[in-house]
Amino acid sequence: MCESVETDDLQHNGRLWLAILCLSILSMSAGAQTPPMFSKSFTDSSIMVGETTSLIFTIDNTANDTAALDLEFIDPLPTGLTFASPLNLNNTCSAIVTTIVSSTATLDVTAGSVSAASSCIISVDVLAVAPGTQINTTGDLTSTLGNSGTATATLIITPLFMDGFEAIENQRL
Repeated sequence: MCESVETDDLQHNGRLWLAILCLSILSMSAGAQTPPMFSKSFTDSSIMVGETTSLIFTIDNTANDTAALDLEFIDPLPTGLTFASPLNLNNTCSAIVTTIVSSTATLDVTAGSVSAASSCIISVDVLAVAPGTQINTTGDLTSTLGNSGTATATLIITPLFMDGFEAIENQRL
């Protein structure tokens, strides 16, 4: 039915409703692609100085029928965190290149991809080196499907030694 409808049909009242309906259907079925969803989290919400936790990045491309190629983002760690040794890097994204820049505590991710209608993760272990609330925000995730924006996660790092009352209060967080 819609195969025979042309934009010239908009000129003829007899087929106007059919033309509008078909053009709407065809534009919806074109499958507008959106940038993948981008999020991050820490395995633990709170750890003590000297402990490690995993930092997990999730790239969710399940809403698209096209792969997201050329994935790129950076993640500079806040001053209370550094990369753990061993790093325990895990990656389910395709062909991703991860570079750790120790001098700036930055993770640099380039050249990866995530298949159509799927998601992938990248995880690394980080070490708590200073107490406080550590807010970790990435740079923008970009890909062939566009700019996904930044991802943010928060980790509370408690001091190694605290008086009894502080320790009890922090356990409730």
